[in-house]
Amino acid sequence: MHQSSQNPSNTNKVIWEWTARIHSRKSECDSTYNVILFLGAVPKNPEEWLTSPNLVGKHSVLISSYRTGGRGLDVTEGFVHLDNGIVKHSGLNSLEPNEVVPYLTRELDWRVQKIDGSIAHLDTLEVVVFATPMTLPPGGMFPVPGRPHRYNSITYGRPGGSKEADDALE
Repeated sequence: MHQSSQNPSNTNKVIWEWTARIHSRKSECDSTYNVILFLGAVPKNPEEWLTSPNLVGKHSVLISSYRTGGRGLDVTEGFVHLDNGIVKHSGLNSLEPNEVVPYLTRELDWRVQKIDGSIAHLDTLEVVVFATPMTLPPGGMFPVPGRPHRYNSITYGRPGGSKEADDALE
């Protein structure tokens, strides 16, 4: 977590946590795969994706040869924390939404790669960014999470991006 602003009376500190939610259906791919997230340029060579300095995280989906066939078990969801990558790559002075949203809209990218290194395309893939304000009360040891804000606009209109255009509180 990174501190991004303080109340002028110095009573509470607001800390923003940024995460990408990755959602897809396992049945769409015939082997284990990774959804790999980048901030900045994605290497042209898929063999370099997992060692790229622009890699900020990945969501791995294990596909078993034994399938239960249950539709509920077909959906996979994971989260990749973006704070460290934003701080490392962006040069921004804060993690406030008014600075981070334009940056992520420009720089966040993702790819899907099967375990054998080949590229996969998933029609059900949805990558959506969330920001959660965390308030650190005076003298408090642990931040208290506020209501997460879903930023559909960061990934909307791109393959595998948000299916909804408007941003919303969750």
